[in-house]
Amino acid sequence: MSKELIKLMKVNNFELWRQKNHAVWKHNATGALVVTPKTPRSAYREIRNTMGVIRKEIGFAVPI
Repeated sequence: MSKELIKLMKVNNFELWRQKNHAVWKHNATGALVVTPKTPRSAYREIRNTMGVIRKEIGFAVPI
C-alpha cells in the first residue's frame, strides 16, 4: 500500500477497516466500502482507479 493511497483515503474521510489480501476502507459518514489491492502493479493507476471508485461510491473525490 502506497503512502499516496493512504493520504488520498484520509483526505476523502475513509479509514482502514481491515486488511488481509486487500485493503478495505470504510467511509466515516456514509459507511461506503472501497477495496484496494495491497500490492498494486502501478502506483499511478492505483490512485486513478481508487479515485474513480470513490466518485462512484460517495459522489465526489478530493484529489491529493
